Amino acid sequence: MHWKQRVICMVKSPGLLCRLRGFACDASGSVAPLFALAAIPLLICIGAAIDYGRALIVQEQMGSAADAAGLAIGSWTGLSQAEQKAKAQLFFNANYKSPMGTASPLEVNFSGDNIILSAKASVPTTFMRIANIDHLDMHAQATITKKERNIELVMVLDTTGSMASGGKITALKSAAKQMVNTLFDGNDSSSTLKIGVVPFAAAVNIGRDKLNSGWLDLNTYTAANATADPIPFEDLGQIVGISPLNLYADGSGSNRLTNRSWAGCVRERSGGAGAPYELTDNAPDAGTRTTLWAPYFAPDEPGAASPLSGSGYSNNYLCDDPAKSWSSCTGTAAYGSGSNAGTCVKNATGGAGSAFSCTNTSAASANCDNVRQCLTNTYKSKSVSGTDVGPDFNCPPTAITAMTSTQATVNTAIDALTPKGSTVIPAGLLWGWRLLSPLHEPGSGSSVCSSRSPLSAGGGPRARCRTWTVDRGRSSGRSRGSWASGS
Repeated sequence: MHWKQRVICMVKSPGLLCRLRGFACDASGSVAPLFALAAIPLLICIGAAIDYGRALIVQEQMGSAADAAGLAIGSWTGLSQAEQKAKAQLFFNANYKSPMGTASPLEVNFSGDNIILSAKASVPTTFMRIANIDHLDMHAQATITKKERNIELVMVLDTTGSMASGGKITALKSAAKQMVNTLFDGNDSSSTLKIGVVPFAAAVNIGRDKLNSGWLDLNTYTAANATADPIPFEDLGQIVGISPLNLYADGSGSNRLTNRSWAGCVRERSGGAGAPYELTDNAPDAGTRTTLWAPYFAPDEPGAASPLSGSGYSNNYLCDDPAKSWSSCTGTAAYGSGSNAGTCVKNATGGAGSAFSCTNTSAASANCDNVRQCLTNTYKSKSVSGTDVGPDFNCPPTAITAMTSTQATVNTAIDALTPKGSTVIPAGLLWGWRLLSPLHEPGSGSSVCSSRSPLSAGGGPRARCRTWTVDRGRSSGRSRGSWASGS
C-alpha cells in the first residue's frame, strides 16, 4: 500500500516531472562528464607512448652493445665458437648498462662468414599497467661479416681558397692520410682496396694528359656548333675558328697566349634540352658532342675604362687594348678602329648572337665591359704575369688521381693538394661519382677509368663509397662570366 501511494504521489507532482525532463534536455555542464569518461583511455595512450619510448631506448642500447660485441669477436682470431660466445657476452655486458630493462643472455649464432648476435630484454611498464600490460619484450640483432670485402673509395676533397686559412688544408691532409693508412692496414698495396682522389674548386682538373683522350669538345665556333652546345663558346666572341683550347699556347689558333697552356680543368657538360648530361655519369662519346667536356678557359675580365690597368674584377690579366702589353697598359683605348674592334658578337645560348658595342664615349658602359671580355684578339701573342690570375683562374692545380691500389700514390695525391679558387661543390661530387660509375669501367666503351680493373673480377662483392669534405667558408671576390659556375 505504501508503494502505491508513492506512485500516486509522483504522478501527481507535475513540477518534479518537468524538472527531470529539463535536466535530460539541458546541455549545460556536459563537458565535465565527457572528460571524465575520456580521461582513462587518454591517460592510457599518453602512458603507452612514454612506456614505449623507454622500451625503444633499451632496444637501441642493446643494438649498440650487440654491435660492439660482434665487432670484437669478429676481429679476434684463434678462438673456438664457445670462446667467441663467452667473449661476446663479456663485451655485451660491458656496453649494456641500461637500468630500464634487464637483458637476457646474448645469443650468438654462426652462419658461414656471418656472426649473428641476438639480444632481448623485458622492459617493465608504468602507465600501461592500467591496461593490464606490465612489460614490453624488446629485441635487437646485429650481423657481422668476417669475410673481407672489396672496397672502391673516392675521396672528394675541397681545395678552395678558404682552405688556406686556419690550418684547414693541413687538417684535411692529415685526416685523409690517416683514413688511407687505416684502410691499407700497414700494407703498401692491396688486392681488395682501390682509392681515387678528386680535388675540386670551381671546377675539376682531369689532367693535362687527357688533352687527346677523346674526352674534350675540341670543336671550333660555328653557328651550328654553338646551337648544338653553347658551353664552349659562351664567354667568347662568335668568330669562326675560335675555341677555348685555341686561345691557349698549346692550341692551334692565331689568337693564342704565349705562356699559358691548358691546365687540365674542364667545364661541366650541358644540361639543356636534348643534352641532359650535366648531372649524369654517361661516358664521353665522340659521336655525341654533348657528352664531351669543354676545356676550361677563364676569360680576361675587363679593366677600367681609364686607366686601362684599373679593374673592378678579380681576373683581369691582360690589357684591354690589344696593341698594348700589361706593362704598358696605360691611358685609354681607342675603340672602334684598328685591331680593337668596337663590336663583339656574343650569345651564351648559341645561335645568332647579340652585338655588344663599345665606343670611345661609351667606354664605361656595361656593353663596353662585355666587349672587353669577349674580344679574342686580346690574347694574341700576349703573356700572363703571375699565377693568381689567368685562364686557369679557379681551376685546382692538382688533377684527379685515378683509382689505385697503391698507398703511396694516394698519399702523394693528398700531399699535393693546394688551396686555390672558389667553390662549386656539384662539380666535385659529379666527378667522384664518375670515378665509381660502372659506365666508366673497362669494357663499357669509355676510357675514363681505364687505369682500373674491376675488383669484382677477383671474386667477391664490391662496396663502392664516396666521402667528401667541404669548407663552410667561401672565397670572396668579384667575377664575371658563366665560367665561374658549374655550367
